This record gives sequence, structure tokens and C-alpha cells, in this order.
Amino acid sequence: MDEQSAKGRDIALARLAAAQEAMASTAQMHELGLSRQAIYVRQRRGGLHRVHHGVYLVGVPRVTPRGRLWAAALACGGPDAAWISHLSAAAEWRLLEHVPRRVDVITTTGSRSTDAIRVHRPRSLDAQRDVTRRHGLPITTPSRILMDIAARAPTHVLQTACHEAAFRGHLDHGDIALRLGPDPPGAAKLRKAIEHLAKTGPRRTKSRLEQDFSPSSTATTSHRPS
Repeated sequence: MDEQSAKGRDIALARLAAAQEAMASTAQMHELGLSRQAIYVRQRRGGLHRVHHGVYLVGVPRVTPRGRLWAAALACGGPDAAWISHLSAAAEWRLLEHVPRRVDVITTTGSRSTDAIRVHRPRSLDAQRDVTRRHGLPITTPSRILMDIAARAPTHVLQTACHEAAFRGHLDHGDIALRLGPDPPGAAKLRKAIEHLAKTGPRRTKSRLEQDFSPSSTATTSHRPS
């Protein structure tokens, strides 16, 4: 590999990483023309930093919260085969405040859970309906999130997520109703949460109100952040 072509590949890698919160997978780097040896050399020089098997941080070794999610998605097959889901997706959409220690990922690959990633196997997954991109990140939709966490999360957690989804304009009542039709796991609990929301309207916790209406936040954002 001559110097000019190597520079071109580094530029392409930098552009890719910039779109993925500084993360890149070995598969993506191979697609850019970087060999295993070239990746190894860049790692030895400090330009690549291993995050997961087959996933590297490009450049300064500082992982952002969204970079952590990107790394998990890339480790489980990339944006066409893995999507941030469940509680991790709820936190990214700001439906819940708590960020789980392990990143939840729905994937269609054979990836396995690790100490840092919790892999979920979807019984069904509609690419047009269940997944989307948020700031470029592959992630499940709010409706899919509510269905997923309804099966496992405590009632009060589900209610909080429903209230936040309604407040932020992410609650699609029609889509939820269609999803509840086949009576999937957690359906009864989600129905009750939606019914409770209909009676009370969106209610927010004190911490949420303080967060969204604090002087520092209102100076730069509206009172209904996305």
C-alpha cells in the first residue's frame, strides 16, 4: 500500500467514524480496503482502540454515551443487522432516565451476550415498522420499545416510559393498538399503562421537570426536547 492510498483510506475511515461516534468495525474497515495488517499497524500506533471484539474507537480514546451504543450495535452485526433496543433504547429516546450497565441490542446475527452487551433475539422484526435511525444510530422505534419493555419491566417503569413518550410526541396510539391485537407478552400491562395515561394525561417526575426546565437547559432548548 503506497503512502497516497494509505492516506486516502485513513480519510475514508475518519469520515466513517465521524458518522458513528468515532466507532468502526473491522468489517467496515476491510470494506474501505484496510487489511488485517493495516488495522494492526494503526492500533499499534495509537490510532485505533479496541472496544469490543472486531470494534474499534478511531482517534482520541474517549467513548461518548452514544458511542457506547454504536460500539454495541457494530459488535452485533452492524446497522443492517443490529439495533439498540429495550431499556438502552428507552434511555436514548429519553423515555427513561436510567441508562443500563449493559447495552441492549436486538440482532438477527449469531452474536452472544457479553459483560457489556445484552443480546435479544426477536421472535419477529419488521424492518419498516420496528427499527429506525436516531442521530444516525440504528435503534428500535418507541412503539417497539414499549412493547419490548412491557414484557419485563416493572409496571411503574413502563408507566414512566409511556408518559414520557406521550410528552415528547413519540406515542403512536394507533400503532400500539395494532401491536396489542395479537396479545403479545406484556400486552395486558401495556394496555393498563395506556389506559392510565389516557385518564391522567402525561405526568412527569420531579427530576424530569427540573432537568427540562432548568436555566441551563431552557437557554439552549425548547421545553419539549425531542
